[in-house]
Amino acid sequence: MTDRDIQPGTEVRKRFENIREEDVKLMTAITRDPNPIHFDRQVVDKMGLPGLINQGASNLSYLVQVVEEISGTGGDITDIDVRFRNQVYEGDSLTATATVDTVDETEDGLIANVTGSVIKSDDTVVVTGSATVEISDA
Repeated sequence: MTDRDIQPGTEVRKRFENIREEDVKLMTAITRDPNPIHFDRQVVDKMGLPGLINQGASNLSYLVQVVEEISGTGGDITDIDVRFRNQVYEGDSLTATATVDTVDETEDGLIANVTGSVIKSDDTVVVTGSATVEISDA
């Protein structure tokens, strides 16, 4: 058995406060994304948007972080399936949640099936998804 107490219903929740303009621009530079909605204030103002749009990869990372907390040390996300539902803008605050649905014991450890979401403080759903996590005894 692993050193983690993982069972159906185990939940991890993490808050991400006030997505910063600097972080949005940094991720845009790292990924070399040429889309101005991530870095050009004049473009987003002309489009009538409330701010720079956070990178989808960043939004995914919030969900991955809570899934990884469930798996702990020695765990691997072996499958993840997500749907991007809405935009995140600079200044938004988010809550990422992951919940264990099922746990199966194998000779090498556990396999947990997890569902999760990222939701803005106004209850707008940003990302939903599911993941499979393998947690070894080693």
